[in-house]
Amino acid sequence: STTRARKINIRIHSSDFSRALETANIFHSDLQKFIASAQSKHVIPSTTKISIVFQKAVQLRERNFGDWELCSNDSYQKVWNDDVKGITRNNVESVQAVQLRTSNFIVKQLKLCASTLNKEYSKDTEGEEEGSSTTTHDVFVFVGHGDTLTITQTAFLCMDPNLPRTLPHLKNAELRKVALKNSC
Repeated sequence: STTRARKINIRIHSSDFSRALETANIFHSDLQKFIASAQSKHVIPSTTKISIVFQKAVQLRERNFGDWELCSNDSYQKVWNDDVKGITRNNVESVQAVQLRTSNFIVKQLKLCASTLNKEYSKDTEGEEEGSSTTTHDVFVFVGHGDTLTITQTAFLCMDPNLPRTLPHLKNAELRKVALKNSC
């Protein structure tokens, strides 16, 4: 008979700034409660092992708005107007820099995960009984700030990073599925 074990790794990475960290902590806590409840009701099979990893990531911090930091919200619109024109001034972090910072971090996490999976697969298949197998799923949740996450999303949609405002606005605590395109 075949034993179908599943391993689910949920990896939560959050900006270390307080607003994002608070959201990530609430998500983490609620997720733990949901999993415990589902396991106690046998909704999640006993052959499924779930782990949650929570890490702070400075790479997911809010965009540096330079001279506009701590100014009124109207200042953001000035920066976004410049973004569309491809202009960066007043010591503002460019959309290209934000996109590079965040997407490099995400790709690094995916590569680390793939490397770990390969090692675990090799270890798990040594002396494995015929017909038994473990399926591993990795789920990533990145918690950050609206401007930063929207700019990051442009990388995975193969979009011009100067046009993040053409994407739907991110609401507070919104989960948005983002899939990698094969090529841009």
